[in-house]
Amino acid sequence: MCHALGQEHEQSRTDRDNYVEMLWSNIQDGQGNVNMRKENTRDNHPYDLESVLQYSLGAFAIDTSRPTMRVLDPKLAFLADAATGLMYYDVRDITTVYQCTRGCSNPPNCLNGGFLNHRCQCYCPSGLTGNDCSQIQTDNSELENIFDQSVI
Repeated sequence: MCHALGQEHEQSRTDRDNYVEMLWSNIQDGQGNVNMRKENTRDNHPYDLESVLQYSLGAFAIDTSRPTMRVLDPKLAFLADAATGLMYYDVRDITTVYQCTRGCSNPPNCLNGGFLNHRCQCYCPSGLTGNDCSQIQTDNSELENIFDQSVI
């Protein structure tokens, strides 16, 4: 779906070598693999390991027990292979490219990296909520569990 909307894979970005190392010796067809080649991309956001457009770290492996990409910052490696659908920057790019907010009148001022979505409401980064993304999202069940434990 994202390709039909003009999106490109994250590992095809021109700046990808700042974030992932390509392990060419384990990639089918090596540097000739069109799926792993760098392209002239419009990079409107930071490199997004969580993106649905980031291939898994073992994509196109010759030996499937070994990775084809390595995240340079090991603390962020858990983000790769985590996408379960369109992620924050995926939605932001599509909304921007297709001018989905063009018809919004009196839109809210989205804070903290939030952006206006196609419904003329703020789409907030993970962990934030509210009409303008100014509130921290909490899980009340965790709070209730803490209070229940304190009574014991």
